[in-house]
Amino acid sequence: MFQNALTQKNMLENYKNRQMGTILSNKSVKNLAKLRDTKHNHIIFGVSEMISNLGQNLWSSILEPYLDYIGFGAVYIGFIKTMNMFSQCLANLLLGGLSDKIGRKNPIIFSFAATAIAAFFLGNTQSFVFFTVLISVIGFMTGIRGPSIQGAITDSAPKKSRGSAFGIYQLFRFTPMLFGSLFGGATAYIFGYQSIFSLHSVLAISATLIVFFLSIEAREIAERGKKAFMTAGKIALLSVPNTYKFLGEYRSFAFLMIAFIVHGFAYFVGTSFWALYAKKGIDLSITSIGLVMSANAFGLWVGAVPSGKLTDRIGGWIMIIIHIVLTTPVTILYVLSPSLPIALLTSFLHGLVGSLDGPARPVVYSNMVGEEKIGAAIGITDSFVLLGRMMGPIAAGFLWSYVGISAPFWISGFINLLSLIPLGIALRIRNP
Repeated sequence: MFQNALTQKNMLENYKNRQMGTILSNKSVKNLAKLRDTKHNHIIFGVSEMISNLGQNLWSSILEPYLDYIGFGAVYIGFIKTMNMFSQCLANLLLGGLSDKIGRKNPIIFSFAATAIAAFFLGNTQSFVFFTVLISVIGFMTGIRGPSIQGAITDSAPKKSRGSAFGIYQLFRFTPMLFGSLFGGATAYIFGYQSIFSLHSVLAISATLIVFFLSIEAREIAERGKKAFMTAGKIALLSVPNTYKFLGEYRSFAFLMIAFIVHGFAYFVGTSFWALYAKKGIDLSITSIGLVMSANAFGLWVGAVPSGKLTDRIGGWIMIIIHIVLTTPVTILYVLSPSLPIALLTSFLHGLVGSLDGPARPVVYSNMVGEEKIGAAIGITDSFVLLGRMMGPIAAGFLWSYVGISAPFWISGFINLLSLIPLGIALRIRNP
């Protein structure tokens, strides 16, 4: 009798456990279904970018000392950094519009996966040629991913809250900047330089899986499978004539792009020697210089979400104008009263102002050219803006060496205001 009662009790417990497991399983499925919704795409892509960028910030924050450690001179270091930026520019130009044709998800997955592979080998080579190729691959993948993610968010976010969606996405993107420098040096010191590249690889794989399982397309994919690869080749081959045609069709967009090129050039003239001025002009310690640079990242982080909400309220054009106008005084203020408190305040304000145009740009782009061409619009703009930015550090170095250490900041402020001229023309002739 007792044995039968015990058996029945065990059977009842097992039944209850199975029922509970089923309930939990159903809840998990329902929660996953809720998460796999186009309205959450900006969060999914933001988290994936945050995870991968955290890994990249670990080694990019100490890239120069690492390259010096493995025996590369200053000329080689400069060339490697330039190639990373140039490859990103090339990807923007050649394949910026790829996701408009084959869907957003596949290019993003491919870029994360390729980044993971390149990052793993990056930490296991001391060959200048191989290192340059691998870091160029990472830059190229960044160039593919940027227009694809921004296009995906444009597709899925409601028009009235699109700025807020991009603001939240930016918050995730800027978060690694707060921690990458701090943990990069510590991780390299404890586990060795190679460990930070391996960790980036693991994190990039995690980002790949997040996008693969959780994100979904917000619109119908035009071309799939083998045809997608043919489309990629065709887009790359016709990128130059298509860019010319695109800018001819959208004249207002061409002037907007010129404004961003001038602004991007001026911005990098004024920021390339931010840390060096803290050392030479203010005579700060290494620890204090780190605080100054962290204040800039904190400003970007704090301003991400509010700038998105403000964009929805007052419009993308006004936000871009405010961003450009305020960039000049916060850049010049840095050298007007050189001291640690002013440097910290100015660095924070510079980051805060820098966050203002992030959500505004894709909102303006989509209004000008439509959602179906947003990837191409972002790719074209980013490629030319990067070309302008690449010249910024060179010009800053010349001004620093031959005019004076405060010259880059003053002159960048003046050049920055010149970008308001083509911006005003674009605003005047923009499409209704």
